[in-house]
Amino acid sequence: MRRAFKPALQLLGALTFAGILIAVAVSNLDMAAFKVVWWTCWLFGLLVYYTRGLWRSRAYWAILSCAFPLHVLGLAKLEASGAQITALGYTLISLAEIALLLFILFAVADRGPRSS
Repeated sequence: MRRAFKPALQLLGALTFAGILIAVAVSNLDMAAFKVVWWTCWLFGLLVYYTRGLWRSRAYWAILSCAFPLHVLGLAKLEASGAQITALGYTLISLAEIALLLFILFAVADRGPRSS
C-alpha cells in the first residue's frame, strides 16, 4: 500500500493542476493577475527542491515561513504600485531573492540541530 501512495498522490496533484489550468484557460480572467502566483510557485518550488536536504531542520521551516509572506507582500506591493515590471524584471528579482534565501538557509539552517 505504501508503494502506491506516492504515485497516487503525484497523479492527483497533476490532475488537480491540469484542472486548474483548464479552468483558468476557459474563463475570461486576465492572465496578468496570476503573475504573483506564478512567480511565487516558481521561486519557492525551486528553492524547496534544491534545499531538500535541510527539510529536517526547524530553522529551515521557520525561515521559509517568514520568507513566504514577505515575498507575497513584496510582489503585491509592486503590483499595486502600478510599476510596469516585465518578465525579465521578475526573473531578476526572483534570482536575487533565491540567492539571498539560499545564503540564509545554508548559513542558518544547515548548522542547526536536526529535529526527528
